[in-house]
Amino acid sequence: MKKIIPIFLSIIIVILVAVITCGAFFVVRMKNDYDEKISKLDEKILNQNKQEENKFDNTNTTNTKTVESKTNVANTKSNNEETGTQNNQEEKNVIPTKDIVTELYSKSLKKEDMVIKYRFPKININSLYAKESNIEIENQKRLAQNAIDTLNSATEPMLPDYYIVTDYKYYTKDNILTVVMYGYNDWGGDEIINLYNIDMQTGNKIEKTDLLKKVNIAENEFQEKIFKIVNDKKEFYQFDIYPLTKKESCTLEMCKIFYSDKGHVFAAVPVDGTDITGHYYIDLNTNEVFTSVEDIK
Repeated sequence: MKKIIPIFLSIIIVILVAVITCGAFFVVRMKNDYDEKISKLDEKILNQNKQEENKFDNTNTTNTKTVESKTNVANTKSNNEETGTQNNQEEKNVIPTKDIVTELYSKSLKKEDMVIKYRFPKININSLYAKESNIEIENQKRLAQNAIDTLNSATEPMLPDYYIVTDYKYYTKDNILTVVMYGYNDWGGDEIINLYNIDMQTGNKIEKTDLLKKVNIAENEFQEKIFKIVNDKKEFYQFDIYPLTKKESCTLEMCKIFYSDKGHVFAAVPVDGTDITGHYYIDLNTNEVFTSVEDIK
């Protein structure tokens, strides 16, 4: 009995040692497994973080490129629009000369031995001054229409309460449009009814003094120069009346200035001193004098 107890205790001790050893081994194994899982989890988290960072970086890069691309597109569009606007503006300013003045109204009437003929222009420029000019032309057209209506209803021969003939000429040179409306009466030569000098690019009125600068004539020199040119033309004297044009009619205010398609500046000077009405037309580049607008080529 005494021998059995030590053996039994030894077995128990061996079993306990074995259990403790297995437990320790199991604990160590569990710890290693845990550490391995933790390590893998950490690695997974790290990889996820890296992926997120890469994704964020890629997104930022893409967004940056997108923003840059959009900015470039916007800038390109803006530049194109600006260029287009400039081109449109240039195209707008370039008006075909054949269309810049068209016929507004034309009417002929033969009454007894008298022929009435009216023709009026329309200025095709989009500006305030051009619109005002067209209104003036419309007013003249109505006067002509009224004259024709009166002649048609008249029971006896009569002169129109207006010009017998009206016509117009226009010139384009150096971006300047000049429209000359003139008329004839049975008792004299032609005279200017309306005259317009227009900047073809801006549509604004061109002043007389601006045209005189082209021939280097100062405003204070104009009257004396015009008076001398006209009254030196002996062939224009009629009925031995001298001078045919008075000096007070040669002021810049009294005269009309226009620009021809040859680049010459003309002064239309009122004829007075006789009962003949009309204008003399002086080429200020050459001092040549004409008695009719139709003679100016």
